[in-house]
Amino acid sequence: MKKGILIHTITTILMMLSISVLAVCPCTQNTVAVYVDGEKLSFPDQVPFINPDSRTLVPVRFVSEALGANVDWNGELQRVDISHQGKGIKLTIGQKEAKVDAGVVTLDTNAAIVSDRTMVPLRFVSECLGAEVEWNGNVREVYITTANAKPVKPFEGASFNQEEELPVSEYLGYKIPFADESGARLSYITVDELPAQVGDYIIYSLIVDDEYVHVKQRELTSNNMPRPVGMHIKENGYLTRNRHYGDGQQGINTYSYPLTLKREIADGRGKAEKTKIEAFVFDSINDIGYLEMLVIANPLYEGGN
Repeated sequence: MKKGILIHTITTILMMLSISVLAVCPCTQNTVAVYVDGEKLSFPDQVPFINPDSRTLVPVRFVSEALGANVDWNGELQRVDISHQGKGIKLTIGQKEAKVDAGVVTLDTNAAIVSDRTMVPLRFVSECLGAEVEWNGNVREVYITTANAKPVKPFEGASFNQEEELPVSEYLGYKIPFADESGARLSYITVDELPAQVGDYIIYSLIVDDEYVHVKQRELTSNNMPRPVGMHIKENGYLTRNRHYGDGQQGINTYSYPLTLKREIADGRGKAEKTKIEAFVFDSINDIGYLEMLVIANPLYEGGN
């Protein structure tokens, strides 16, 4: 009888310990991706995660240094000290109060040590360092924008007539959907004006080489499988080639759109030469259902044929 009671007691203790461990340790499904000014941060060992308080904790050194701050660890006091442009932040492990300059701030969660890494509340630290934080719960990603980041250029298009401004070549054999509606808008920019928004996408950069145009982009409102923005190539005043990916990846990614496809050469369209391409045209539907077309001038363009 005593032996049975002892086994039951040990089993209960082990179950309680297991629950306790699960409560403080991040699980794989709780991990979070973090971007700073469009660049995804790499964490070599301990990754960011959502704790039981539903707050995102991040390794303090990697994020703080990415924001331009200095980080010191005081092992005796179990405290992390962050300094940035005259501002000082002191976070003590296990406490829900932090010192910010001469004041004290009450946190909604506390710093912790996980896998020998000091984990701190992401939003609190980022905003104290002058950055803006955006949480995308659909894909479990955090986008941090620093004060030094170049702002995203909003879409500032004007009405257009596709047949006059962006006619489609006979090779494509179709019109751009919704282009003839009164709400359709067209905007011309250069690579130097990026990042820019078109529809539900932000385009961060565009780089052209001999075979591809590499477009760094992010879809803003994907609730399911993300899809890269559609792109057309403008040559000799016409849209001559279209590029549409199928499924994409979550977050900010670079997609490489081929300048030429084998079937295009077989159909007589020939090879797209990088210096003969006038522009790259990105089309998307905005949040009220109208077509937006962003025309980005090819930085390598040298003139027509």
